[in-house]
Amino acid sequence: MTTPAWLSPARLTRFGVVVALGLAVAFMVVVGTADGVDTISSGRLGGDWAAFWSAGLLARTDRILLLDVGAQRAAMSDVLRGDFAPFPYPPLFAFLFVPFALFSFSTGYVLYVLVLVVAGVVAVRWTMDLVGTGPEWRPVGMLGAMTYAGTFASYGGAQNATITLLVLAGTARLLDRGRAVAAGLVLSALWFKPQYALPVIGLALVAGHLRTAAVALAGGAALWIAHVPVFGRDWTTTWAGEILRVTDSGNRTFNTALTVSPVEWVRGLLAAPWGDVVGLGLAVVIGAGFAWLAFRHRDPATWLAVTGVALLLTAPHALRYELTLLIPALALLARRTGPAPLLAAWAIAPVLLLDLGPALRIAYVIAVAVVLVRTLRSADGDHGPSGFGPGAPPPADRVRG
Repeated sequence: MTTPAWLSPARLTRFGVVVALGLAVAFMVVVGTADGVDTISSGRLGGDWAAFWSAGLLARTDRILLLDVGAQRAAMSDVLRGDFAPFPYPPLFAFLFVPFALFSFSTGYVLYVLVLVVAGVVAVRWTMDLVGTGPEWRPVGMLGAMTYAGTFASYGGAQNATITLLVLAGTARLLDRGRAVAAGLVLSALWFKPQYALPVIGLALVAGHLRTAAVALAGGAALWIAHVPVFGRDWTTTWAGEILRVTDSGNRTFNTALTVSPVEWVRGLLAAPWGDVVGLGLAVVIGAGFAWLAFRHRDPATWLAVTGVALLLTAPHALRYELTLLIPALALLARRTGPAPLLAAWAIAPVLLLDLGPALRIAYVIAVAVVLVRTLRSADGDHGPSGFGPGAPPPADRVRG
């Protein structure tokens, strides 16, 4: 597709720099004017950072309390202003936040945001390498990805979507280089979100990356075993029965309002147990479709794009800040069809951060999914399964492992 002259890389780069500087200034104003944990807009600084910072404190002082809902509530009382959001990840991951908990709440937040930004930059760089983004378009791609509304909401709210993207992009990069075992080790890091780890490992399996899937499954088993000396053999039961139960029941209304997942939306709209039953059925149906795509298009770049969209449409917990996971799909589409659709998706995204209801956000993700599927079907016609179209990197014949 011919790119209009007014969409030149140089012009888009200048525009992206202006937007990036504006967002950086806005972030510094919010942090600089915050009073403890309160911002000038009367919101809480860093969104869920309170749960992460408090978990780091507990891991440093009395780690066994990470499985105690009451202890978490007490540790967060000063920074949550009466609210409560338990640390929902497997408790060993709380130790990753110990270095940040050595600092004040706001300083730790700024340091963690820097980590999230670096993770995003590396993930986007690897994604562009896989997709084959041309040199002249790389600054545009990087600026566009890092100023994308979902990405900015993610690291602004101390969410870990860029880390998830880094794990996925790192896995795909190693697959592209034929390092299946190393890819499995990297994919094992995704067990900090088991609801993501299991479907991603499944997509790796159906795409033919057997050793990668096996190593990642072994990584999950190793994680469970590593918890035992610290939290006891029954840690999984306590974690699922206490922390996850409180998290899911306490946040269901909030999550339903902010979700980008039709599965989570259905779970919130229907009364128990029908919400869970229908949601699970919907996840299976949608997941089966993406499994077929992963089977048909096995090259790592396409697997990465398919996986990001699949997670958003099937996860029981996927909120608006996780739109970051659409970046590989948008990058692939830009490579295939030119920058115009990508710019449209970038321009629309800020609207999705407003409280206009989840239907709009879900429709946005579905629209990206539909365009991706049509593009892959078109590539099938041009090159057979796993093709990208003219000028793209060699497809499935590069897949190893």
